Amino acid sequence: MLCCYYIRPGRVLLPVLLLLPLYLFSQSFPYKEFTVADGLAHPIVFDITQDKNGFIWIATDNGLSRINGKNVTTIPIPGQKGAMSFLYFSRTDSMSVLASCSDNQTLFEIDKNSNIHARSIPQDILSPEILITRFSPVGDRRYLIWDNRYRSVYLVHNDEITKINTQQDPRHFIVYRILEQNNKIYLATSAGLFEYKDDNLKNILLPDADIFWISFDNAGNLWAISKDHLFVLNKKTGTFRSQEHYINKKITYFAISSRNEI
Repeated sequence: MLCCYYIRPGRVLLPVLLLLPLYLFSQSFPYKEFTVADGLAHPIVFDITQDKNGFIWIATDNGLSRINGKNVTTIPIPGQKGAMSFLYFSRTDSMSVLASCSDNQTLFEIDKNSNIHARSIPQDILSPEILITRFSPVGDRRYLIWDNRYRSVYLVHNDEITKINTQQDPRHFIVYRILEQNNKIYLATSAGLFEYKDDNLKNILLPDADIFWISFDNAGNLWAISKDHLFVLNKKTGTFRSQEHYINKKITYFAISSRNEI
């Protein structure tokens, strides 16, 4: 049976589509495939996001591509020398992109006009051994980064780098996603959901469970998924509520549309 769920804050709607599974299977949904032949920078894709202008940005193993709905374009990177692997998108009021290649770690920003600019992170304070795969701006020239090689969280500020105490065994600790909104920083990790505040990490949900993904809806509520549950954090009450319709659904990723559909 094909299940399609539409979620809006405060209620769950099961559309008529669920009542007609055989009819659903008879339908064909339009899609367009983009390949290297169409202009995609590389067939290996690490992350995809959409900016406020509707452009789709694709982080690949050999550059950054952008889709306008019809065509895909590989975007020239300021100061790029040779191949550059893009790993991850982090959303701010505009949008920031972390670019990583074999010999340096560089941060770029995609502005509100969908233009890309280099942003400065002091390269001389980052050890070449650090492998940044997740990050989030946490203020002016301050960045929270996740080093996947040594399983550590760092705060980069101007010309200083400080290791944040996670109180976790690095052998079993993984940061899946870092998300910032309204000056609050959340980390989805293998040891639960953490909030970053005052240069400290505090566990606020499921300390012994994987939180695979987090995202905000248009009302500012935080959604989180574990292996067996989908949770929503009410921004007014500060409490989490489990969505009963999704218990044991084995969800590992979700996205929220402009209409608050999941």
